[in-house]
Amino acid sequence: MFRRGGLPPEVYTSLGPLIGGKPNVLAWASTGIGYAVALDDRLVWTSPGDWDQVAWHEIQHGGWNPDDNELHWTKLDGTEQRLHLTDAGSLPGVFRERVEATILFRRALQPAGATRQVTITARRTLGAETTITWGWSVASGGRLTPTALEEVERELIRLATEYDV
Repeated sequence: MFRRGGLPPEVYTSLGPLIGGKPNVLAWASTGIGYAVALDDRLVWTSPGDWDQVAWHEIQHGGWNPDDNELHWTKLDGTEQRLHLTDAGSLPGVFRERVEATILFRRALQPAGATRQVTITARRTLGAETTITWGWSVASGGRLTPTALEEVERELIRLATEYDV
């Protein structure tokens, strides 16, 4: 069953070609220049003349700043994005739930010689075809020495083998 969730019909219809089918709208918000829409497997938003998108499993972290009315996130590749929402509704809560739903496993590690903590994660895609990806990230401002990097890689392989996912 697909839901429009109160999204204006013309906006709902314009999502079909982007995702290759009928969208299931979990939540949506106005951005002032268009809309931000939470779907099962991704967040989409209007940019001038088109849609932009990010899959939930590609978001490393993010959240909602009610003081600035901004939804913000950092992708796994380090790029940052911000959306100003004029009427947030339930979108910030759905954003958090969807990103968290991608995380199957999370372990903090303090490698020898590293100035910051490393987080190892196993993440799954949300949607029809689920894949699992193991990865790691260093806390903001941190860098790894070659020795610390080797330790992180060994631990990632050990965990992936132990959990067999």
